[in-house]
Amino acid sequence: MKTQHCIERINIITKSIFFIILMLLSFSSFAGEPTDGGTESIKITGTVYDKDDKASLPYATIVLYNKSDSTFVQGTVADYEGNFTLNKITGGKYYIEINFLGYDKKIIRDINIKKGTKNIKLGTILIKKAAENIEEVEILGEKDAVEYKLDKKVINVGKKAVAAGGTVVDALENTPSIQVDVEGNVLLRGSSNFTVLIDGKPTALTGNDALKGMPASTVETIEIITNPSVKYDPDGTAGIINIIMKKGYQTGVNGIVNASIGTRLKHSGDFTLNYRTDKVNYFISSNYSDRPSYPTVNIYNETNSNDTIRIVNQDADRLQRNNSYNIKGGADFYLNDMNTLTFTGEYGFWGFDLGMDAKVHEYTVPNTSDIFKNTVTDLTIGGSYINGSVIFDHDFAKDHDLVTTFTYSTWDGTTSTDVNEQNTDDTWTDIVDGYRYKSTRNDLNQDLRFKTDYTQTLGEKSKIEVGLQARYFTLTSLYSLMNRDFDQQIWIEDDQFQNEMDFNRIISSAYGTFSSSFKDFQYKLGIRGEYTDRMLHVLTSDDKYELNRFDYFPSVHISKQLKKGQQFQASYSRRINRPQPWNLNPFPIFSDSYITQGGNPELLPEYTDSYELNYMKRFKIGFVSFEGFYRQTNNKYDMNLNLQDDGLINIKTTNLDRSFAYGTELSGNFQFINWLSVYASANLYSYNIEGETITETADIRSFKYDFVLNAKVSFTKTTQLQLTGFYNAPTITSQGLRSEMYGMNAAISQSFFKRKLSVTLRGRDILRTMKFKFEAVSPGLKTNFDFNLESPVIMLNISYKINNYKRRKNDPDTETNFGGGVL
Repeated sequence: MKTQHCIERINIITKSIFFIILMLLSFSSFAGEPTDGGTESIKITGTVYDKDDKASLPYATIVLYNKSDSTFVQGTVADYEGNFTLNKITGGKYYIEINFLGYDKKIIRDINIKKGTKNIKLGTILIKKAAENIEEVEILGEKDAVEYKLDKKVINVGKKAVAAGGTVVDALENTPSIQVDVEGNVLLRGSSNFTVLIDGKPTALTGNDALKGMPASTVETIEIITNPSVKYDPDGTAGIINIIMKKGYQTGVNGIVNASIGTRLKHSGDFTLNYRTDKVNYFISSNYSDRPSYPTVNIYNETNSNDTIRIVNQDADRLQRNNSYNIKGGADFYLNDMNTLTFTGEYGFWGFDLGMDAKVHEYTVPNTSDIFKNTVTDLTIGGSYINGSVIFDHDFAKDHDLVTTFTYSTWDGTTSTDVNEQNTDDTWTDIVDGYRYKSTRNDLNQDLRFKTDYTQTLGEKSKIEVGLQARYFTLTSLYSLMNRDFDQQIWIEDDQFQNEMDFNRIISSAYGTFSSSFKDFQYKLGIRGEYTDRMLHVLTSDDKYELNRFDYFPSVHISKQLKKGQQFQASYSRRINRPQPWNLNPFPIFSDSYITQGGNPELLPEYTDSYELNYMKRFKIGFVSFEGFYRQTNNKYDMNLNLQDDGLINIKTTNLDRSFAYGTELSGNFQFINWLSVYASANLYSYNIEGETITETADIRSFKYDFVLNAKVSFTKTTQLQLTGFYNAPTITSQGLRSEMYGMNAAISQSFFKRKLSVTLRGRDILRTMKFKFEAVSPGLKTNFDFNLESPVIMLNISYKINNYKRRKNDPDTETNFGGGVL
């Protein structure tokens, strides 16, 4: 009955949206038609782009002058997509001047309007960056490492020398709104719950797994969007990280090749090749990386039960290795001026290995036992993945567009753990076989999505967007645990820890947005509805857990272009964090002889209401930016450590009532003198948690701050030095405290052969200060965790461009506009 109810709701939503589309198609026959009557109500339209990389230039100024005496007629400012309109122009002869900070002035002459002239479409207008020669140093009007746009931040990866030879995580490190913990996990405004897209599309690898396995050299830009519109999936309470890959646009063959080598056998390599004609664009890329690291760890656990304190202290040396490879290819077919068809396919492997040799001392107070152990742990995660997509883009004749997208991704991987505990004497010499076990988890998941988006321009200032999407996700997972019988030298399955589950989820969604302007304000309003049909089937116990629910997600964006280079924006969105299948499965998972984990089938999704207020002021030498945000999360997830009656520690994810995060981000970028630019940012925010944990009531409040200072020195036009320092203040969880962390990175780069070849030497944590501590306290349990990174890490990166490789950002398959409309 519930499935039938789900189908009925999907049918209602589908019929409603297609009715809206049909109405819009009918309306397009008369919407936007120019008025008749000679030269009255004539308008001039166009779009402003960067000449080199073809990126749109929002907020460029466009001024119309009278040709006879150069008197001002009217002016306007380009919208977010670089589009502009000059309205109600009468007969006469004119010229247009286009200006944008850091670019040469563009003049369009001989605009003659006479009786019978129709609306003038200037189309794409390319303007080039300004260049100045000052003494012996050539300063180019180039992009900053971090660009601020009102609805997102854009990281130009090629401008971050400290990321050369590294991964996307290195490129994100020390970026506004981003924190990277000591194990290389990315946090977006303090949260690990964000969505990763590649060229605006989902991928088989999710979250930090996708970021850690991707070389920075294969990426053109990274977009950080904390309040996207309802056009995009609401998953990820903190927002979206969209990775735009490199792909050339010039006619003929072009490409780029990168190779890196670093301390302690770190190495990677990649290439991107592109071949383009008038009708088709072929592209292929591949990468390989192997990045071992060698941190050290100390873990201290203290439990108090029945008037006895048990202490377990571990000192461990780790070998961590991220290794991956992939090959990706595709083609854009430009069928005609109105239709583009794109195919992409990718196959890859992603792996993570962790080897840990630990010396363990376990004892009790009063002293009734005193045990010493050598523990060897080998954790291996690895698997293959496939991503594929087909995109058809049809531009109608009169300001409306239909894009249909099909994506498919799959992951087939294994997680295995082998733990060998050997009892020793107090000098850590093995004296007797102890305990050894192996656990294995095999996962096979598939994700299919069909999506169609329709856009209709209404008149001169308004736009409507509607869309439908169907998502189908399935996971089959098998978990097993085996113990070693040292007497018989065989492995024996542990029946208590054998589990198999199937997980299926269908999400049907529909959205609509309307954008327009009122007086000097631009706005965009949106609403999205989603119906979820979910089934978790634990085959081991034949237990089934079903969920059918409808959710709604509104969004609001308002912006205003102020005088003297000032911009303002306010926005609101509602987002969701859905429980992962293993967080729902109640069947226990064995971690080690001290810890077990279990899921919670009653776990509710997290819902986040996010508010932002942004302001930017541009100067001749740079800009300053202010961002204020408030984020409330209901049903907040919390990982609780609970001491059980048998003395084991159980880890379980539960819902708290809510959490609050609010604060400000202050940033600025300045070119004080010709050879020196400085970028600085500071984040200040408060984080509050309220609710019931397993053992106690949580009401915790904390103030946190961090800051980044980046300086770039240009010695010559081909030699640059970059220094980055950062500080992250201590922060809290519901059961503990994370310590402060700070460090410094440096890089020097040199270009040769007209910038075709570049060599970069970079060092991470050159002062060897990046250390991490965590303290957790709950009734009967105390845990201390100390983590010291391998440092410093030195990498040498070499990059070569083939045929002056450049990438076009606004190709149909890679363009992603999260603000949309007129924002």
